[in-house]
Amino acid sequence: MGILEDIQENIGLLQQKQDMLMSAIKQLAAGKPIEFGNAVSAEPPALSVVKTEETAASIGEVVMGKGDLDLNTPDATGVAWDDRIHSSNQKQTAKNVWSKRKGVTPADFNRIHAELLAQSTIAPPPPAETIAPPPPAETIAPPPPAAPSVSNAPIEISANEQNKKDLLEQMNVLTSKYEMEFDVVLTLLKKFNANTLDTLDPANFPAATTDFKAWHQWLEMISIEVDKINIAAAGNPAAAENIAVIFNNGNATSLNTIQFDKCGEIHDQMKAYREQWDAFAAGQ
Repeated sequence: MGILEDIQENIGLLQQKQDMLMSAIKQLAAGKPIEFGNAVSAEPPALSVVKTEETAASIGEVVMGKGDLDLNTPDATGVAWDDRIHSSNQKQTAKNVWSKRKGVTPADFNRIHAELLAQSTIAPPPPAETIAPPPPAETIAPPPPAAPSVSNAPIEISANEQNKKDLLEQMNVLTSKYEMEFDVVLTLLKKFNANTLDTLDPANFPAATTDFKAWHQWLEMISIEVDKINIAAAGNPAAAENIAVIFNNGNATSLNTIQFDKCGEIHDQMKAYREQWDAFAAGQ
């Protein structure tokens, strides 16, 4: 029943009461005993509440999506479903990774994914324990409350949490600066018998951090060699073709698809090709 129907029903009840009162006055004036008709309840009808999906979601922690998956449970990459970067069908790929939302650029996806991953790995500090003040003395006025103290000390985290934080920072360079897909970044973890961060042994955090740092340093050196080749070639189409061949030799199509174990091989070939252009330019 809508609001308008409720108002109309209440007006009808008031009209019935008014008619009953007028009838009672007439009976009283005629010296007749007052007789009322069937009693009509003046209580308004109870409003029914329809539980929306949002209300139901706030009751418990488990939120089941369209794909029959808990949206708050992290996928293989360590993040929960987020409508900014994940598909509205709320399903996962065969690798247990949330499907990507169409139209999201690699840069925006990797940036938001890194933010979600960082938020999921650092737990907030527990609330400070409060102590109730003692009751005031009967004859002595209580002293004024002391001003609350503010501590500037940094929040301490465990060694494992710090190591994981350092690891995420090095991984973030690959996804943000070089716009590398997160699935490609995770391939390095196979070296440590893991497929995701959740399955990586914390004892291997420092070694993995060193490798991820070396990875983006290799990419930087390869990028410098490519720039030098393009400058020496001065637009010669053969240069672009041979650069593509070198990438293909390392099972890559571009800088952001080079896997860690192919970096040294591609760098050495790119450097040798650049030296050929240097020699060619020197002979002109």
